[in-house]
Amino acid sequence: MMTEEDHDNLIKEMLFNRNGESFGPFFAERVINQVKSLQQEVEYQLFSFSKKYQLVAIGLVMALLALNIIFSDSLSFKSILGFEEEAPTEIVQIDLYQDLTE
Repeated sequence: MMTEEDHDNLIKEMLFNRNGESFGPFFAERVINQVKSLQQEVEYQLFSFSKKYQLVAIGLVMALLALNIIFSDSLSFKSILGFEEEAPTEIVQIDLYQDLTE
C-alpha cells in the first residue's frame, strides 16, 4: 500500500515528466488562428453595422436641415444651419459694476 507521501511524490514526478505540448500538437497556432478569425469577424460586424445605419443618419440630417429651412426667417446659409442672428431688442445688457455700486 502507498503512503500519502509516496503518492504526492508520484504526482510530482508525473508533473515534472509531462511533455510541454499537453494540449496536442500546434495548440498555440490553433489558438492564434482562432483569435485572428474572431478579430476579423468583429471588424466585419462593425463595418456592416455602420454601413447599415449610414442611410438612416443621412436621412435624419436631411430631415433636420429641411425643418431648419421651413422654420427659418431667411434662406441664408447661416439660417439654414440654425445660426440666425438674434434681434438687438432681445439682448439684455447687464452692467454688474453699476449694479454693485448703487
